[in-house]
Amino acid sequence: SFRTHGISCPSLRPMAAERSGFWSSVEGSLKIASQAIETILVVLSNAQWLLIGLLLLIALWCLRGRWAGPCIAAYERLQLPDPRDFSCICFSWGWLISNVLCPFACPKFHPPFRLRMIILKAKKLRVD
Repeated sequence: SFRTHGISCPSLRPMAAERSGFWSSVEGSLKIASQAIETILVVLSNAQWLLIGLLLLIALWCLRGRWAGPCIAAYERLQLPDPRDFSCICFSWGWLISNVLCPFACPKFHPPFRLRMIILKAKKLRVD
């Protein structure tokens, strides 16, 4: 404290320090509150998109009779190549897939089947 006209007065400087500490704590609290509000808004936005996605999936499930049939028919019309039919220089991909990568999915033995081959062109055939 300092003296003014012989009267003891409390110092104003500690009050100013207390005020600045008070306002800095208020400012810190406001920053925390604004960060919390931003986080809540982000969570609500994510929840909104989750709800929209779930409603879309429910609508697709309910209307599957209209779109599933044509999609399955279009997929069945595709003639996609089988990767087991590809061959490289010294080995076939089918052997690699069947025996090395996925032996549990491709059994070694299969029931006998009838195979008819039509040969369209041949060269250097020996007829005995």
